[in-house]
Amino acid sequence: SKDSNLLIINCLPSGILENNFILLDEMISQIEIFYDLNYIKSDIHDIMKTKDIEVIDGLEMLIYQAVKSAELWSNQKIIDRIDINDIKQYLLELK
Repeated sequence: SKDSNLLIINCLPSGILENNFILLDEMISQIEIFYDLNYIKSDIHDIMKTKDIEVIDGLEMLIYQAVKSAELWSNQKIIDRIDINDIKQYLLELK
């Protein structure tokens, strides 16, 4: 466990952080969780993992947004009838 338990949320478009790495080594040493809103795995994920930092990508957020959109359009609650992990696994296999 890191001393400061720093959470970094990357909201930059995919590829921007890799090409313009703006996190200083001092900051990286304090990061415990790196939340990347991009849902495509990137090199930055590997960098963070080698430094023992938990990486969360934006795939689940993308799925939850799609589910909520479908609920709003259909006027039905569908979140209880689906398995988010099954959808995530399906999407990961498409790559």
